[in-house]
Parts: sequence; structure tokens; C-alpha cells
Amino acid sequence: MSTNPYFPTSAHAYPHPYPPPPRPPYDGRSVTALVLLGTVVAAPVSVVLGILGIRATTGGRRRGRWCAVLAIVGGLLVVSLLAGGLLLRGPLLRLSDPLDGVATGDCVDVQLLDDQDYESRVAGRPCTEPHDAEVVFRGRLDGVQASLFFQDSAAELCYQVMSEGYRDEMATGRYSVGVLLVGEPWVAEDGDEFVCLAGDAGGDPLRAAIGVSA
Repeated sequence: MSTNPYFPTSAHAYPHPYPPPPRPPYDGRSVTALVLLGTVVAAPVSVVLGILGIRATTGGRRRGRWCAVLAIVGGLLVVSLLAGGLLLRGPLLRLSDPLDGVATGDCVDVQLLDDQDYESRVAGRPCTEPHDAEVVFRGRLDGVQASLFFQDSAAELCYQVMSEGYRDEMATGRYSVGVLLVGEPWVAEDGDEFVCLAGDAGGDPLRAAIGVSA
């Protein structure tokens, strides 16, 4: 047996250490939550899975807690942005729409921008308040309508496209019909957008919707 303490010959001088305990596995829900976050549309699912992942990784039972945290934070941020976009969609569309986002059945005030070129615009108004007219149709000209736009009267064009309920109301003689062409009002082309407006035949403000049945 060697007496040199630096070169022991005993087999027990350097006992083999115990192997380290195995590391806990990654939590599948936490990892999936982070992956789904990249799809954006699945952000709400990421938040739910992230919450479940937080619970599963509590106490170090499983790894991947950071994945769950990122999924929750990122998911909530994406959901907030999507919700904000949906809330702003209507106002943004109205801002970009020269007709103020009005549709058939809406009540409007009409403002003449240029009395020489007949440029006008409309602004939505509550039908229970005094207003200039009601939109009885909104659509786009087809080729035939565009070619006859400056030959036919507004009534002739609008009677063809408005609903039967509105035609019945126009037949009473209480209303006059006008057309507002979007864009250049002196040029009518296939696909141009237009609205048919019905106002009081005597020029007085309207104070109610023309008719629910229309």
C-alpha cells in the first residue's frame, strides 16, 4: 500500500458520487401557450394555457414557467390590441368614407360643398331629430345606370333600386328624391358609388323615419 497521501491506492479513497437527480420535464401547456402566441389569433388560448402552466410549474414540479409567463403577458397584449382595433374600426371607416358611413335607412343632413360643381356630403343624424333626408338606397352604378345617369331623373334611377316599402312611401307625394354621386359628380362611371335621398316635398326638415316597413 502506498504511503504517499497524494497517490492513494485504496479503491475507497475517491468514492463515486451519486448521480444528480433528473430534472423535471417541461410543462407541455406552458410551451404550447408560447407557441400559439405566435399565431396571434390564438392569443386568448395562449392566456388560458399560460395560466394552467403557471399552476403546473408551481414548486418546480415542471419546467417552463417562463414560457407560461410570456404567453400570458403577450396574449393579454395581443387581445388588447385586437379589441382596440375592433373598437376603432367603425370610426376609422367613417373617417375614410365621404358618406360618413351611412347606409340605407339612415337619416342625414346634406351639405353643399360647391354650388358650381354640385359637390355635396352627408352627415348621419338621429331620425328622431330634425334632418334633411333619409337614405333610401346606397349602392354602385352598373354600366347601364352610369350611361343614363345624366339623362334619367333621380326619381327614375332610385325607384328602380329602392325597396318596395320606400316606393310605396314615395308614391304618396310627400317626399322628393335626389341622388348624391360620390367622387366627381359631373362624371358617372360604372362602379361609382351613389346614394338616393328622400326629403320632404315641401323642403321642410323631416322629424321621423320615413317608415319602419321600408
